[in-house]
Amino acid sequence: MNRRLGKVRTVSKVRVQLAWQVDPELPPGTRQARDLLLRDPATLSADERDALHRFFRERIAEARDAHAAASWEAQLTQVFDYTAWHRFVVTVDLGEGTGPRQVTRKLHGTLSGGEKAIVLHLPLFAALAAHYEAAPQAPRLVLLDEVFVGIWTGTALEQADLPDSTPTPVTAGTLFDD
Repeated sequence: MNRRLGKVRTVSKVRVQLAWQVDPELPPGTRQARDLLLRDPATLSADERDALHRFFRERIAEARDAHAAASWEAQLTQVFDYTAWHRFVVTVDLGEGTGPRQVTRKLHGTLSGGEKAIVLHLPLFAALAAHYEAAPQAPRLVLLDEVFVGIWTGTALEQADLPDSTPTPVTAGTLFDD
């Protein structure tokens, strides 16, 4: 996704990137366990294997205590769901020479309407393109509500190097009116 996003710099010089980071609010040892799990198991020392066993035993005990009514399958699913250990972080480079900064509510609030839309929507388009590359038979209909308000569409979409199979988003107004 970042390869595609790296090709896009808006007229106002905005560039967006994504980072998949270990959530800093997780229990101690999560980052170390993740790093060990990314290695070839054959290269782990006895101490490293013991550290992983200890980490998972502690997480299983915590899940059991917190969700005593849940089935053991649900508890183990929670413990082993490594995607829950991470979060996506959007960074933005405003082209001011300060480099990329993590998008926070405060930073987002300082952006123009078009820049806000780019920061929120461009990562979604990159994820969509990556999904369509991985699953070419996936449905191609995308309905969006006013996604391009304040954006010159050539800026983001034409530079994003989306595959030919990526659907052209359909911008819709109000779909349902009570």
